[in-house]
Amino acid sequence: ANFAGAMFSSYTTTGSFSRSAINNSCGAKTHLSGFITSIIVMCVLLFLTPVFHLMPYNTMGAIIIAGVIQLVEFGVAYELFKVSRTGQGMQRGPCVMHCSTV
Repeated sequence: ANFAGAMFSSYTTTGSFSRSAINNSCGAKTHLSGFITSIIVMCVLLFLTPVFHLMPYNTMGAIIIAGVIQLVEFGVAYELFKVSRTGQGMQRGPCVMHCSTV
């Protein structure tokens, strides 16, 4: 996904994308929030890994989607869809690429 995305200037698929969404929704302004997030992630990995091992992948995916959904601007996507066919192609192209890699 990252290789194909690099050809189209897309955002790389990493865990930091969901962390950025959470920091944005919490109103974090400084790099200290990244440090605190890394400490929390380290503690979760150390102590809660057995719990996550038993959790279904669907549940983990839902948790990530709930954090990232706030970054999608549906109003802008709808306006782009109404305005032009080029905009529709630019909107649908990455969606098709993503769905084909899953």
